[in-house]
Amino acid sequence: GNKTARYFNIINNIDESDRTAPKGIYLIAREGDSHIHVTNRTNHRPIGTVFRSVVYFCPISKFEDVDSPQHKFTSAFYRLSMIVDSWSAAHNLGTVRNGHQIVAIGGAHSPGNSCSSLDAFYSHEKGLATILRGGWLGNKMNQWHREGGLDGNIVKTKCVDAKALDGCCVFDGKHSLARSLTSYYLYSRSNLRRHGGRWIQTAKANNLFSKPPRWSRFQLIQFLGLDFNIVNRTEYNVYYACVNANIVDGGKTVIGLFPVADKLDSGAIRIAVSCDGIHFSRLVLLIKTPKAHNGRTYDMPVDGFVEDRQSGRIFILIHRNVPFLMSKNDITQPSMLALHELDRDRLEAHTNGAVSDLKKAGYCQN
Repeated sequence: GNKTARYFNIINNIDESDRTAPKGIYLIAREGDSHIHVTNRTNHRPIGTVFRSVVYFCPISKFEDVDSPQHKFTSAFYRLSMIVDSWSAAHNLGTVRNGHQIVAIGGAHSPGNSCSSLDAFYSHEKGLATILRGGWLGNKMNQWHREGGLDGNIVKTKCVDAKALDGCCVFDGKHSLARSLTSYYLYSRSNLRRHGGRWIQTAKANNLFSKPPRWSRFQLIQFLGLDFNIVNRTEYNVYYACVNANIVDGGKTVIGLFPVADKLDSGAIRIAVSCDGIHFSRLVLLIKTPKAHNGRTYDMPVDGFVEDRQSGRIFILIHRNVPFLMSKNDITQPSMLALHELDRDRLEAHTNGAVSDLKKAGYCQN
């Protein structure tokens, strides 16, 4: 593995939905040291951080050995290969699957960069094998821009960011891509203040495979029972979103895992459901994190669910002791991935209750 890996995305292949690659769990992670920078070739000023996206793999035989609700098995994952070598795209890459097809969006704005489609890369490939063979490396990035993504108009005039550079959102947090029955949603960082105040904004597209995709204006997401005005004035931080099609209702709703720091030094991973991708149910405690530092929880959810369709078991992964987030005095345990099983019946009951609450509030027509 790599001691800098973070921002994991699951590309689930446990049910052999993609026959171009062996059965198992595939994850994409960002690697790189936050203190090593890319510099401008002309004036040698820092313009970004040296990041890359890498695929990790857990064979199905290792997964089938798991028989407890929580099982730490970082050693079962093997680092395969680098798949994205653009530092900007790798900064915050988010992925979603549509059958065999894998879609990725990533890109962070940087000083000196023009506000254009280069700020958010977009690409899709048919099958894991294509990506593993280098389908997203090097000059092939140019094709990403031609195929679409978030064009400059959306990046500059239709998003919310108090840290904007030249009027452009910086997208300095992880992207998450979700697919419901009718739409695709992109969830991105929104900075409500210059320091702290991390929140989530979302844009919607009906079809990611048109060229270019037609994205809506970004909107700040909302949670039932959470006064947004209070959030904006306090040290409440939603560091990023991991939103996916709800695994227990066939994608009628989307379900999100959110690392939330409600104070500078405490936090939790919370869960919420949405019918429209914008208005979410109440943030319910899922896993308490040991601590937070500067509005960042030490533990973060991995983006995606793992489902064994033969047994019906549902799992999530939690990245414990995420690199570069902890205070130096608190680094006593290595970074690792922990597997947690979610009880399907309880998740269905939670979804039904959340949908009922959203209907009462006028945010769900299902």
